Amino acid sequence: MFPLLAREVASLSLEWLDPKGDLQDMVMSSRIRVARNLKDRPFPHFASPEDLEAVRERVLEILSGVEHLKDRRIYHIDSMDPLSRQVLVENRQMSRALAQGGPGRSILLDLKGILSVMINEEDHVRLQVLLGGLNLQEGWCVAKSLLDRMGEDNFAFHGDLGFLSSCPTNVGTGLRASVMVHLPALARLGRMEAVSNECQKLGLVVRGAFGEGTPSHGAIFQISNQVTLGPSEEELEEKTTGVVRRLCEEEKRAREVLREAAGENLEDGIFRAFGILTNARLLSFGETMELLSSVRLGGAMGMLPKMSGAFWNRLMLDVQPGRIQALAEGPLDRKGRRRLRAQLVRERLAGLESCP
Repeated sequence: MFPLLAREVASLSLEWLDPKGDLQDMVMSSRIRVARNLKDRPFPHFASPEDLEAVRERVLEILSGVEHLKDRRIYHIDSMDPLSRQVLVENRQMSRALAQGGPGRSILLDLKGILSVMINEEDHVRLQVLLGGLNLQEGWCVAKSLLDRMGEDNFAFHGDLGFLSSCPTNVGTGLRASVMVHLPALARLGRMEAVSNECQKLGLVVRGAFGEGTPSHGAIFQISNQVTLGPSEEELEEKTTGVVRRLCEEEKRAREVLREAAGENLEDGIFRAFGILTNARLLSFGETMELLSSVRLGGAMGMLPKMSGAFWNRLMLDVQPGRIQALAEGPLDRKGRRRLRAQLVRERLAGLESCP
């Protein structure tokens, strides 16, 4: 039977798709993620199934007292079909680790797609705030407000180290500030390795779109802090924001270098990408991401109609494998998914202004 739940989660509201602020032609979204563990409870890696069930009940009890989470959805992972889990991962509302399921694993979502509370992933609580554009400061304000209402005294804390976590790299603030960016010119010029090395010197890391171990399809990267112990939450947010702004300036300069170095060959490649996307009948996910990245670069450089941040974010989301299947009327085989993806891309690009 076709999983109707997958269609439900694919239709959830996601405010991060509409980016706010400047740099929308490069910055897709900002995420604040905070790790916490209940005090006097064994951490997930050492907990029994009964312990994990008790943690889930306690966390949901705490969250029930948070006024602005009265309107929410709660999903128990082991009760979800694989496609529905995949869609929540592609929505960026749930981690791949939580999607694997297990005792006591659940997720609470607000109805705007801003807040996610993952229960019994690597830690008892992984609170996530996801906003469009470069908005880490606002994201931290939202997260802090929720943590205050949950009661920080509920969580494991050490006077010298700060908040305790399952992984030593999250001890202290437990905060990860990450920004998803589109950097096609730097990628084309082969500069991303140098960018990654420079970020590492500053205590940040460059990863693929879905975090550690994932590829960077379409020149989409995630920039986040590595250090959680020592600096305050505000300092971590400010440093990540500052580095992302500098990266965006480098990307702008790289586009001009690319224009001068590649010239007509660059324009030809961009128009070829546009031609394939507006005419293809079958498209794989990887091919689609690479071609769309070229087309968006062309729009930013004045060669093609410009894609707004909202248009780009929505298109990047909807071509994902799980969402393609969830948006279909019924089960699709591999060729059927490629066919539907090509149709979706043709229809969306037809909505842009005519080519110059």
